[in-house]
Amino acid sequence: RVFRHLPIKREVSTISSPFIIESELIECMIDRSKVVWMEKKLSPPSSMKIEFAEAQEGDEIMNYCIERNWPEAFGIVSWESSLSILPLLQGKIDYLKQNGRSEVVVCDVGCGTGLLTSAAFAFGAKEVVSLDYNVFSLHFARRTFLRNLASIRSFANPFLSERDVHFKYFDLSDFSISLPHADIYVFSDLLYTDDLATLVARRIESVLVQSVGSKVFCLVSDPKRKSAKVFMNEL
Repeated sequence: RVFRHLPIKREVSTISSPFIIESELIECMIDRSKVVWMEKKLSPPSSMKIEFAEAQEGDEIMNYCIERNWPEAFGIVSWESSLSILPLLQGKIDYLKQNGRSEVVVCDVGCGTGLLTSAAFAFGAKEVVSLDYNVFSLHFARRTFLRNLASIRSFANPFLSERDVHFKYFDLSDFSISLPHADIYVFSDLLYTDDLATLVARRIESVLVQSVGSKVFCLVSDPKRKSAKVFMNEL
């Protein structure tokens, strides 16, 4: 099903990015890239369907980024590794809630199309912080959340609102800024290069060091890129 008429608010104040001034133009670029809505049925005992946006033709977005010397437009489609991490995410949220953590916070690092952000709410998370280096991904993720908001309210949390999700620009290489506090950190499909793999490992180390004495989970998935070995060695 091709996305065409879903109304999207133009204000994106929760997205903090050096490129925010072009947010309205970015929405138009996404529209022209022929966004499609995919469906992923959450595994039993869940039965809700999560819809997430993907760019069917991303060449125009890629060229747009290259012309402006922006980061490459990663995160405009979802990979199987993002889907495969869903049962693990659900299991960790259930574990924390069953062990006294009534309000689980998830940090979706490199949120991409927003599939895992919306799924985290469907699995029972109270709050999600969605981070990405690519401003296009932040817009995709926000669209995905809004698309699924009514369904998640019916399925998991009738009081869920836009205030419970935070879409923010984040640079993994800038260690002057720490990852926000969370109970679960998700790093899905980020090991594109050796440098990124190293940064992810170092960020996980920082999270674990800062969280000594508390229960924190870091979930990582990747479709067997060669940089996964660099990540494991660094970790």
